[in-house]
Amino acid sequence: MRSIGHLIVFAGPPACGKCTVLRALRNGALPELARRLGLEGPARLTVASARELDNLPEGAIERLLLHYDLLRQRKNPGLGESYKSDPSLAIINHARETTLVTIWTPIEALRARVAKRGNSLRELFERWRGKGPSPGARKLAVVRETYRNPDEVVACYRQWFEFCKAHNHSTHWVLDTSVWEPRLTPLTQWTPPWEGVAQAR
Repeated sequence: MRSIGHLIVFAGPPACGKCTVLRALRNGALPELARRLGLEGPARLTVASARELDNLPEGAIERLLLHYDLLRQRKNPGLGESYKSDPSLAIINHARETTLVTIWTPIEALRARVAKRGNSLRELFERWRGKGPSPGARKLAVVRETYRNPDEVVACYRQWFEFCKAHNHSTHWVLDTSVWEPRLTPLTQWTPPWEGVAQAR
C-alpha cells in the first residue's frame, strides 16, 4: 500500500457534482472551501477515482483527492453489496490523515442532471448496427433506475454514513451542491433531509 499523507474522499451519487467541485478546487476557484478542507499551500493535489487508484505512480502522495461513486456497487455487482467489500476503500485506513466529504444533492436535481446525459453518437450507432448496449450505457441505466426511487438513494447515503463510522477519519463534512456556492457543513451539524427526498417522488 502506497504512502498517503492527507486523503480527502469526495463521495456522492452520479451527477451530484463531484467532478465539478474537484476541478474547481484544482483551479483555485473555491478558495474558501479549500481553506476549510486544509487544501491550501504549495502541496500538489493528486486526483483519482476509485478505478484509477491502481494506476497512480508509486511512492508517497502528499495529498490525494479521491472521488467515489456511491452507486459503484450497483453498477459493478462483482464488488459486493456493501462499501466494506469494495477494495478501493481500504485506502482510508492507510493515510496519515483522512477527511471525508459527502456530497448531497436533492433527488430532483440528480434526476434532472442525469436526464441531460443522453446517449452518445457511438451508442446510437451501435444500436443501429444491432449491437447490445455498451457497459457505459448499462451503468447509466442502473443510475436512472435507482433515481426513480428516492428511497434507494437515501439507502445509499445511510449505508455510506454507517460505513464511515467504522473507519478512521479526522473530519466528516457534508457538501450541498444544490446551491450556487457549495455549502460545507460538519456531519454532526447536518440534518438529513430524508423527508424532503421522500416527497420528491
